[in-house]
Amino acid sequence: MDIPRHSIVIGKQRTSLSLEQGFWDALREIAKGHGKSMTAVVNGIFAHRTRKNLSAEVRLFVLDYYRCQSRGQKLDSRTAQILGIENDPSSDRPVLMTLRH
Repeated sequence: MDIPRHSIVIGKQRTSLSLEQGFWDALREIAKGHGKSMTAVVNGIFAHRTRKNLSAEVRLFVLDYYRCQSRGQKLDSRTAQILGIENDPSSDRPVLMTLRH
């Protein structure tokens, strides 16, 4: 099974990500839920990456996001920075979007 390639702009350069449709859809849902464009989120992931493989970084970002959501935990600082939000250290309330089905 081939993994689809998705076009995206990083900085001013067009590139593509090899990303399964489920991860692409989840990334779109996260971005929309936080009022961000997919391009903005991917650029944030790119700016905070710890690996050379951007597709792997996107998968791990999506996985980390939904792990926090399922556990009712706050986002880690890196994920919050990527989304341009701040976790309030005095609050026990997680900073997550509400999923709508």
